[in-house]
Amino acid sequence: MKIVIVGASAGGAGVAARLRRLDEHAQISLFERSHTASFATCGIPYYLGEVITDRTRLNVVDTEDFENILGVSLNCNVQVETIDRAAKTLQVRDLKSGQSHTHQYDKLVLAPGGSAVTPPIKGIEQCKRLFSVRNAEDTDALKTYITENQSRSATIVGGGFIGVEMAENLRTVGMQVNIIEAGAQLMNLWDYEMAVLSHQQLRNHGVDLYLRQRVVEIDDRRVLLDSGLTLESDLIVLAAGIKPDTRLARQCGITVGPIGGIKTNEFMQTNDPDIYALGDAVEVVDRFSHQPMLMPLAGLAQKQARVVAEHMVGRRRRFNPVQTSAITKIFNQTLALTGSSEKKLRAAGIPYLKTYIDATSHAGFYPDAQPLLIKLLYTRDNGKVLGAQIAGNTGVDKRIDVIATIINTGNTIYDLAELELSYAPPFSSAKDPVNVAGMVAVNQLEKNHRALHWHELPDIDLQNSLLIDVRTAEEYELSHLEHSINIPLTELRTRLPEIPKDKKLFVYCAQGKKGYFASRILSQHGYSYIANLSGGLRLFNAVTNEQKPQTVKPLELPAVKKTTEKTPRIPDNLLRIDACGMNCPGPIMKLSQALRNVRNGDMIEISATDSGFAEDVKTWCRKKQCTLVRLDNQKGKLTALLVVGMPEGRQIATQ
Repeated sequence: MKIVIVGASAGGAGVAARLRRLDEHAQISLFERSHTASFATCGIPYYLGEVITDRTRLNVVDTEDFENILGVSLNCNVQVETIDRAAKTLQVRDLKSGQSHTHQYDKLVLAPGGSAVTPPIKGIEQCKRLFSVRNAEDTDALKTYITENQSRSATIVGGGFIGVEMAENLRTVGMQVNIIEAGAQLMNLWDYEMAVLSHQQLRNHGVDLYLRQRVVEIDDRRVLLDSGLTLESDLIVLAAGIKPDTRLARQCGITVGPIGGIKTNEFMQTNDPDIYALGDAVEVVDRFSHQPMLMPLAGLAQKQARVVAEHMVGRRRRFNPVQTSAITKIFNQTLALTGSSEKKLRAAGIPYLKTYIDATSHAGFYPDAQPLLIKLLYTRDNGKVLGAQIAGNTGVDKRIDVIATIINTGNTIYDLAELELSYAPPFSSAKDPVNVAGMVAVNQLEKNHRALHWHELPDIDLQNSLLIDVRTAEEYELSHLEHSINIPLTELRTRLPEIPKDKKLFVYCAQGKKGYFASRILSQHGYSYIANLSGGLRLFNAVTNEQKPQTVKPLELPAVKKTTEKTPRIPDNLLRIDACGMNCPGPIMKLSQALRNVRNGDMIEISATDSGFAEDVKTWCRKKQCTLVRLDNQKGKLTALLVVGMPEGRQIATQ
C-alpha cells in the first residue's frame, strides 16, 4: 500500500510514525514544503526568548530518523501543486530546483496545517520588518533580524496564544513590547473575567496593552491604530490568528466545511474515502454544542494521527467530539481551561450554573503557597461538569487535568467533591481546591448557598437590599464597595439586631470564604435572602479595574542609592516579614502589626505570594503615610520594600 502524507508537522509526522508501527510493509512518503520536518512550532516563542538556547532542540524528530528508524521517505522543500483523485496522483514541485514530478498513492493524508491570518492593513505587503511565527523559516528569519538589527522593541498584532507567549519571551530578553488586540480581552478562549487576570500580569512585567484597537497602517517605523495612536517599534509580529490551509482540498473537490476547515468524519476521512485530513486544516465538533469549530492544538493533531493510521490498517478507532483543554504560561502566571466556556454555553443556549473558588496551591502553613482562582461550570439538573478555568502560579496544571478527566468520563460536581486526591503540605491541602470547588458547587446546586456573581453586583436594588462587608475594619478602610456597611465576621452574631430582616442581604469578603460563613450564620437566624459574592472582592476588583482607563507608565519610585559592597548590607533599621502562603488580608495585617513596633525612617521588607498584595500594599502605604520604594515579582513571590514616613529628600541604601 502506497501512503502519501502532505505535511510533516505534528499531524503528518504522527501518522507516519504510528502507521509504521502497525504496518512494516507500507510504502510511506512524506512531503513537506518547509526545510525541516516535525518542527516544534509551540516552542518558537521560548527559543526567541532564549529559554531554549539550542535551535536544533525544536526538531522533534531528526530527519535521518524518518528513514533509518521509521523507514519513511521524507521529502522536504517540496510543494504539492495538484491532486488528481481519479488517477490517484499528485503533482509535486521541488522548491529548490523547480522541477516537477508525478507521485502515485493508494491512500492520501492531508496535513497542510494553517497559515497566519493577514488583516487588511495599509502597507503590510511592503513592510520588511513584519514577521509571522508558524514554521522553521519564520523562526530563523525573525531571530536573524533581531540579532542583526539589535532590535529593542516589538509590536505584536493579536493577543492569542502566540501573541501573548511572544510578548512574554521578547520582554524577557529585554525588548519593549506592545500587544494590539481588536477585542476587549486577550486569550479569547477564556471567559472575560478569567482572561483579564493575565492583563495585569503582562502590565506588571512592562508589556503595554492596546485593547479594542486595530492596526490600520504600517510604514518603515510606525504602527498607526484606528484610535489615532501611533506606536514606534523595531519589528512587528503578526499573531492575529490561524486560518486552515485548504488550497489542495478545494483544488481537488474535497469538501470544506461551513467555517472554512476541511470536513471529515469520525475516522478523519474526507468525502473521498481514500483521502484523510487532520490537524489545523480540519474542522472538529464541539462536545457540548455539537457545532463545528476550528481548534489548532498539537494534542488534537496527535490524537487524529492515531485515528488515521489505525483506520488505514482496518481498526475502528474514532476521533470523538472535542472538549478543548488548553494551558499557557504568562510570566509567573499559568492560565488553563478545559471543557466549555461560559460564553460558549450561553451562545449554544445550554443552561448552566457557575461558581468561583479562591484557594491556594498547597497548605497555607507550608512556605510559598500560591493563590489559585477556579471557575467551575456545571448543569442545573444533575451537576454534570461542563467546564473549568483556572488562573494561578503553581499547581494549575494538575488541577485542570483532574477536572478534564471528570468531564471526559461524564462525571458530576458530586464526584469532584468526593475525589480522593493525594495530600501532603508541600503539594496540596487536606481538602484540595478541586474538592472545594465541587463542595461549593454542591451547596449551590442544592440551594444551601446562593451566589452573587461579579457582573450582577451593579444591578442590586439598594433601596431594598443591604450590602455587608464582613472583612476586618482595617481591610474595609483600605477599600470597600460603595454603599456597603462593615460588620466583621467576628462581630456578626452580636450585631444581628442592626441587620433588617425585610431586606435582601448581599455579603462579601476578599475571597468568598468568610462571606460563605456569614451567609450560613444569617440563614440560620431567620434571614430569608442572603447571597455571597462568589470569588470575593478580589475577583470583582480585578474585573472592574480592567474596565477603567489603563496607563502604561511603570510605577514611579523614589531614587534608590545602591551600595558597592560585594555582600549586600542589611541596614540596622530593616525589618523583614515573611507573609508567603497567607491569603488576603494576612500580609496586610502583618504590616499593620509591624507598624506598631517601628519608628519613622525605619524600613520594612515584606514577602507575600497572595496576588492581591501588589495592589493592597500600594493602598496601605498611601493610607499609612509610608513610602513604597520597590515592589518586585519573582516567580510569583512579591517583595515590597517600604519606608515608614520617609522624610522628604532622604535616600535609602539598599540592594
